Amino acid sequence: MKRLLLILSILIFSCSSNDSNDSNDSNYNNDETFLERYDGVVWQILDDSGEIDQTYVRFNNDTINFVNFYFSLSFNGQDLSQCLFMDDIFIEGSEITILINDGDVFAISETDSESTTLTTFTATNNGNVLEMELLDPESQPETISLPRASITEIPCPVSQ
Repeated sequence: MKRLLLILSILIFSCSSNDSNDSNDSNYNNDETFLERYDGVVWQILDDSGEIDQTYVRFNNDTINFVNFYFSLSFNGQDLSQCLFMDDIFIEGSEITILINDGDVFAISETDSESTTLTTFTATNNGNVLEMELLDPESQPETISLPRASITEIPCPVSQ
């Protein structure tokens, strides 16, 4: 009888244990990379005054073409909107290295002939805010907060 109680208590205890790494969010997955978790998510870039602008950034689950920027602009009735791809964003000839691609953090380095710039993206508030930190040896560190955009798509393909 004691053995039966011991086996039952072990079974009950093991079935009811809670992994301390679990999140309250049922979509949370510890094994997801940043690019997997935020594939296709669009954040909005604020202008210099802190107002929401018509400039967007989207991450893609692609380690070669992992980011796109979209500038929505019209002037005198002419659409001047533009998609920027990896080749447009980074200095020609620079080496881009993904340093971290884990959960809510994505970090890259851009090395050219003169210096290395480190950029870290951290998704906070369940992905509703993207903190972008730039560490450039030629300027002061800068952190920019980007709110999640109300739009879910930007009119840019993942790659050129």
